[in-house]
Amino acid sequence: MFALMRHRRHQQTATRTVYERSDRIAKYEEVRSSPQWKRLYRVTPRRFDYILKKLGWKWEKDAGHRFGPHPAVKLMCAISQLTQDAAPVQVAGMFGMGETTADTCLRNFCDDMIEKFSYYLKPDWKRSLRAAKRLGIDGYLGSLDCSHILWHGCPRGDSAAFKDRDNNISIILESLVDADLMFTHHYFGQPGSVNDINVLHGSPLLTLFEFGKYPQYDYTLAGESFEYPYILVDGIYPKWAVFAKTLKTASTAADEAYKDFQEARRKQVECAFGILKRSFKSLWGYIKKRDFELICKMVKVCLILYNMRRLDKVYFKKLNLKKYKKALDKYERKMKVQEPPIEFTPEVILANRARMTFLENVQEHERLQQALKTALMQK
Repeated sequence: MFALMRHRRHQQTATRTVYERSDRIAKYEEVRSSPQWKRLYRVTPRRFDYILKKLGWKWEKDAGHRFGPHPAVKLMCAISQLTQDAAPVQVAGMFGMGETTADTCLRNFCDDMIEKFSYYLKPDWKRSLRAAKRLGIDGYLGSLDCSHILWHGCPRGDSAAFKDRDNNISIILESLVDADLMFTHHYFGQPGSVNDINVLHGSPLLTLFEFGKYPQYDYTLAGESFEYPYILVDGIYPKWAVFAKTLKTASTAADEAYKDFQEARRKQVECAFGILKRSFKSLWGYIKKRDFELICKMVKVCLILYNMRRLDKVYFKKLNLKKYKKALDKYERKMKVQEPPIEFTPEVILANRARMTFLENVQEHERLQQALKTALMQK
């Protein structure tokens, strides 16, 4: 008798589980086909499916042998916390899960995205230079600048170190943005009390040049030959050989043309920061998290999703689903190539010193600036 009761109870549980599973799949498909999808989750449905497949999340059962939230629902919950600046308690009821589960979804999502998709933040210098050449700006690598991200959950003991000049508690994000408005370099974590030069001296961008990872690209401007592509920066940055700084005043027509070109193109990095913060509202207002390590991961994941979105919009928009998947796999194989480790031999150290001496050469900076002025006047 008891065995029969257990069998019937098991049958009822199995029937209820199948019904809940089919009902949740139907709700997910309904949301996925909604016209508001892209505004809410900032990625296309096929990119969402690609991410879900690569993450490899499984549909798990709880202690009562009932299916928990669908992996797609967990992914939607995690992305919503980034795009809508929603706390776990706000999205928990929306996606049919508890507050702790919603917070765990965000943490697991950040860890898995960084593990599997961090190659989207690796610089593709050839693509950046090709994009600039299509716009008629040969040798242009990108625009460099810093942005402050406000931090509401800063511990009281650290608040003085993170206060910026506007008396706001913030963390600095340094980024290099190319002609496609994609982030090719980022450095996040410096307190808001430091300026752009302090951030630059601790930035991996300086390490790229020191160890020969900065791209070499031969081009000519007004009859002058250059070996390294240039970066547009504002007036606070030092006069380095690869930096094209803005002018405070323009006394000649060439200075006016150069000033207009430099300031117009340098707005690309400001535009990219604006799109990033508007797309992921967790970076727009005050970040309410107290865990600094989690904040760094959230910013990195937002940059990964932003680059995915830009790549889809610029290069993969007109591809059908089959060609789209092939293009993504090809891009993954291309960007996942491992670089050989650096050996610190005496020859390598001497070469690093020579590169740094060239980088800090003020005459090279002035030669680049004069060549740009002449080239712009010849157009």
